[in-house]
Amino acid sequence: MDLSECLIVVPEAFNCRNGYRSGEVDFSMKASLPQVSKRFSVALVVGLVEDSNSGGFNSAYLIDRDIVRLLTQKLENDSYSAPLYERTPAYDCPLLHREIVIGALICMDAADVRNPPRERHQALLNRLHAFGESKIVLCVPARMATYSSQAIAEAWPQNLSFVLANAEYERPSIIRLAGHSNVDVECTDRRNRVQLLSLA
Repeated sequence: MDLSECLIVVPEAFNCRNGYRSGEVDFSMKASLPQVSKRFSVALVVGLVEDSNSGGFNSAYLIDRDIVRLLTQKLENDSYSAPLYERTPAYDCPLLHREIVIGALICMDAADVRNPPRERHQALLNRLHAFGESKIVLCVPARMATYSSQAIAEAWPQNLSFVLANAEYERPSIIRLAGHSNVDVECTDRRNRVQLLSLA
């Protein structure tokens, strides 16, 4: 499978060894991922738990070769926030990269989508659309066991593509392309795999 020039979204707390609940965090992973990006010619949106020198936050980064840009930090409180990471005020900073507007939210931060949207969600949507580009991808690194990933994907506006990469097998990883009301790809098995779709 040729992955070159793909945008790959990986789950929340990707640097937690032996699962989210273990508390075993590999803080060195962030420094090694640019080399992975270069080797396979891919861009990554990856969820990482950061060490205390970086604030100890649960963050999502865009990594594309030598580019490492913070996209968001987790705000909502799950049962692992106190021992594993610090909660942060809302930080959402989408960017235009390779003619695609890329934004991110982490796991439950993308849930509870309302009409009209909650203040944080609306502010993020405004920033995503402010670039004036037609291709928008909202990436959600997740370890989601309780929320319906399909319902979350379908609740976000149809004028953006939505990718939820989930590490928990109870809820599938999801891809829903812009212009579609229903999910395009739903990974329901327990295997690790890469699923590719064209944004064209």
